[in-house]
Amino acid sequence: MISYRYLKTNFIVDLIATIPFRYLKLTKNPMILDLFQLLKLLRLKKLLAHLSYRALQEVIKGIFQHRIQKMVENPSKTKSET
Repeated sequence: MISYRYLKTNFIVDLIATIPFRYLKLTKNPMILDLFQLLKLLRLKKLLAHLSYRALQEVIKGIFQHRIQKMVENPSKTKSET
């Protein structure tokens, strides 16, 4: 039942989003390639819908704490290296 529902709703979006269109050289039109990249945003939206607001805050907080810690430990590195 769950797999059937998934196949009917999100499977196509997930499948298309995993194909590396930029490397397949199907088209040289960057606008079309960008449209395929937008499908990845749809997957992100699904993920965020499953996360609670509190959990999302904790993930973001962890990312920034890690970056700040790396900057404190290695102050001579530039932004591009962190």
